[in-house]
Amino acid sequence: MEFESKLAGKIAGMGKDRGYGRRKVVAVAFSAVMFVALFAITSSAKGEIIVVDEVNIGCVADESDHVLVGWSDERWYGPAGAGWGDFDLDDPYEHDATYSKAHNLRTVLDASEDPVTQNWAEVTLVAWTHAKIIEIRALDGIADDSFSVYVNDNPVYSYKDKAPLDDPEAWVTHRMPVKGDGPLVVKIVAKATPWWGQQTYGQMAVNWIKLYGVPGFDVFGYNYAAEIFNGWLGYYDRSIDGGWILGTGDAWLLMKWSPDWTPMIDEPVGAWVTNHYIWYSDDYSEDTWYGWDTRVAWSDPEPPAAAYKITEFSKIMKVGEDPAAWAEYEAGGAYSANWGTYPSGVPKCVVFQDTIDVFDMTTGMCTATFDLCNCSPNGLGQPIF
Repeated sequence: MEFESKLAGKIAGMGKDRGYGRRKVVAVAFSAVMFVALFAITSSAKGEIIVVDEVNIGCVADESDHVLVGWSDERWYGPAGAGWGDFDLDDPYEHDATYSKAHNLRTVLDASEDPVTQNWAEVTLVAWTHAKIIEIRALDGIADDSFSVYVNDNPVYSYKDKAPLDDPEAWVTHRMPVKGDGPLVVKIVAKATPWWGQQTYGQMAVNWIKLYGVPGFDVFGYNYAAEIFNGWLGYYDRSIDGGWILGTGDAWLLMKWSPDWTPMIDEPVGAWVTNHYIWYSDDYSEDTWYGWDTRVAWSDPEPPAAAYKITEFSKIMKVGEDPAAWAEYEAGGAYSANWGTYPSGVPKCVVFQDTIDVFDMTTGMCTATFDLCNCSPNGLGQPIF
């Protein structure tokens, strides 16, 4: 896909498994990485409008990332099909104005479609943040290109063709307000009587559609501008329907990462991410206290009925590859984050602080603390070695 800006994604997961005498710890720490590179969010001021999804109609590669229904089969390129409104000089996508690689488009009404029952086409865009505006780039040509737009079956826009039959064809950008997040089904309905060329060229041509939104916390819990995640553990992979952990994961996660922590690339030494988990359990014995097998089901903002509230706070950092330094910190309790190793065998990212607290739900008092590792004095934001 082509975008005006790109989101350096921020979602990933890793597992850790270590023994402490009879205690066995199984935890998950998360940095952030997008599993599908669809969306663009950059550091921005409050209220700034940004592109969160878009589709270049007629571009096979771009369309493959979206669900399109009801569009014409033909994909016109530049002067093909009698020019189709000449060339769209404001086309933001890669093109060649000499028409050797001109813009793409498809029509809402196909040449063979019934203009009464098949006069519509739709595409699904996805807003992972608060949607505000939809833009549709459409041809106002020699045909009557009047149309209406619906989002999730709600009417949001209507356009009456303004070009007389003898006027030059013109590409027009239509802007319409929209609210909501998650999947947005954008349906375009051609409203006019078919023109004389509909049986050859179709009717109501569209070049591209864009969705704009306001940065902030998205529906999963990510705020990329602030480098914070605050949401259900099971949503870390941007999948509300489940993923690595089905549903909510019965736990809450607050995650914060440093500005130089860019997951899935070679982060600089000293880049870090923290994880603060909350879950509930009726049992925290040495074999089961961590809660991953015994945690109480939790999918509502209110705390569930449970004997204990359990929290974990951990720090993960990118470190250097000095084996002697690693041996010193490993002896102090640091352990590998399982995100790869240097040629020397030193883990690239290590957990150097990990504390779990158990609170009695009746009294609210902390009844137990497990300090799994603490590699002080070098603290958060400083290279361990």
